[in-house]
Amino acid sequence: MQERRRWAGFSPVSPHWPGVNMRVAHFARRAVSAMTRPITGKDFADLIAMGCQVITRFEDIDSVYLTVDDSPNPISTLSILKELAKHEVHATFFCIGWRAVQYPDLIRKILSAGHEIGNHTMRHPNLWRVSPWRLRNEVRSCQDALQSTCEGPLRVDAFRAPYGNFRWDLRFVKRFGLKYLVKWDVAPSCEQPDPAAMAEYIPENTRPGSIILLHDGLEGEPRDRSEAIGKASAKCISIIAPKLKSRGLQFKVISQNGSKAYF
Repeated sequence: MQERRRWAGFSPVSPHWPGVNMRVAHFARRAVSAMTRPITGKDFADLIAMGCQVITRFEDIDSVYLTVDDSPNPISTLSILKELAKHEVHATFFCIGWRAVQYPDLIRKILSAGHEIGNHTMRHPNLWRVSPWRLRNEVRSCQDALQSTCEGPLRVDAFRAPYGNFRWDLRFVKRFGLKYLVKWDVAPSCEQPDPAAMAEYIPENTRPGSIILLHDGLEGEPRDRSEAIGKASAKCISIIAPKLKSRGLQFKVISQNGSKAYF
């Protein structure tokens, strides 16, 4: 128990000097990447996730994969679902466990509309900063929370680490029925939640097999900003869906991929 407490308190960034130490951690990661990338072709994040098959896009000739993080959200989920239905698009919603417990009706609405649910941990921590024990508990608790929202069995195949911060010991998630560790290759900036700018960025950077990241609000951000991001995502979908379809691309959920992934 003592060892567990020691690990649980571990953080590469001290809470007493957050601004200074965040900068130190940032430059340390850049320094590691600068040294390792020319030799191994891997940056800091790749090294931390060594041994995990993290999917950034699929080898696909006619499909793209729309994903929505930090669901469900009482402010924006229904608007996102409305736009997806209007354009006959299916998406994978990476859901936070505590939100699923608080808003089970929204989880059921996502599923009843034909979309897929993914695991996004129970409380959305930075997984680079938690103990191995908490890591497992975050994934397992979210899996249980998602299952509890449905009357029948629910298959949850996909997992996405908060902030995309995967680590090597996430290989254990297969024990909970998870098959895919999913990142992305197309993600518009959330700094300014401007749906027009987001909708311009996505088509320009999307190619067959791309995994697109949007947000159903933004966990950990002030309420007004989180709401603005969720609303921007809904409006963005209304613009990008017809654009990408006009290029002959169809939208699939993560578990529908039938091809080799790029890791």
